[in-house]
Amino acid sequence: MKPTKILIYFIAICCASTALAESNNDSIATMAKNCIESNNKKSCQAIIQANTETSVLPNLQTCVVSCNSIGEDNNCYKSCNNVGIIHFLAGDYTKSMQYATQSIKLENQYPIFWLDSLHYESGNMEALQMLKQACVANKDKAIQAYSCTNLGKLYLKGRGIFGAGKGVGQNYKNALEYSKKSCDMREEISQLGCYYVAYLYLHGKGIRQDISQAKEYFGKACDLGNQGACERYKQIE
Repeated sequence: MKPTKILIYFIAICCASTALAESNNDSIATMAKNCIESNNKKSCQAIIQANTETSVLPNLQTCVVSCNSIGEDNNCYKSCNNVGIIHFLAGDYTKSMQYATQSIKLENQYPIFWLDSLHYESGNMEALQMLKQACVANKDKAIQAYSCTNLGKLYLKGRGIFGAGKGVGQNYKNALEYSKKSCDMREEISQLGCYYVAYLYLHGKGIRQDISQAKEYFGKACDLGNQGACERYKQIE
C-alpha cells in the first residue's frame, strides 16, 4: 500500500470493527466508529472511558505489533499505533505520545504518519524529534520521505492563522531544507516536498526569489503526480 494513503486507510478502518466484534458491545462499536471515521472527540473520549470497564483497548504493556498490512490482520486494534490515534483524537496528547513511542519501539512505524499533527496540536517536542530522526535516517525510504515532507509542512505553516497550532513557529529556511530533502527522495509523497520548494522559490520565502528554480521544482512535483504543480509549471514563462 502506498504511504500517502496509509493514514487515511488506517483512520477509516482501525478499531472500527475488529475489537468491537470481540467485545460484543454495540454501544462501544458505535462510539469507535464515530471516533475513527468522523473524528468525533466525544466518541473517542467515551470509548477510552468504556475501556476502563471492558478492557477493549490494550495498554502499553499488552499492545502488540500489528496492522503493518492492515486488512490482513484481524487484530489490528491491538496495535499501540491505533490506540495512540484514538487518544490523539480524544485530545489526550500525552497518552497518545506514549503509545506512539511504544509502537515505534515495537517496530510499527505508522505513528510517524501522524506525529506532525500531534506536534502541531500539542507542541509536543518529542513528536518533532521523532520526525527529525526519521527524516535523517529510516530503513523505509517512503517513511523517511514522509517525515521530511511533514517537517517541511510544519515549518512552512508555522502555528497557522491566529496561532491556531502549538507546534514550531514558521521558519522558511527549515521548510526549504526539509522539503528539498523530501523532493530529492523521489517518493510519491515527495511531490509535496517539491511543491513546497517551488512555492518558496517563487515567492522568495527564506531564499532569494528565483523563478527558474520555482519552475524546475514545479516540474519535479508534476513528474511525481502533482497536477496542481503541472498547471503552475505551464503558467510560468
